[in-house]
Amino acid sequence: MKEKAKTLNESEFNFKLAKRTGLPQKTVHEIMKAQTDLICEMLETETPVRTGLGEISVLTYEGRGGFSFKQRNIMDERLIHARVKFKPSAILKRTINNIKTNKQ
Repeated sequence: MKEKAKTLNESEFNFKLAKRTGLPQKTVHEIMKAQTDLICEMLETETPVRTGLGEISVLTYEGRGGFSFKQRNIMDERLIHARVKFKPSAILKRTINNIKTNKQ
């Protein structure tokens, strides 16, 4: 039987990322906000919506394939279900390295 995907809200997601990367949670939150454009470009929806991660209502981890989430379109109140194939650690890697380099 297939295991049900775990649903994380934004703060749980940021907490897990912070734990995995060893960065402060506030830093992870700022990085994720900065990565919004990149994430939005990876979305494959009928209506591309550029919003911050804070407006994504449900984020579901789907194993190695990436994440899927539901996002409400503010303009016409349609609920968009999107799948995004990215690994947060891969997206964050370069930014984290930049932060670590700047701290030295």
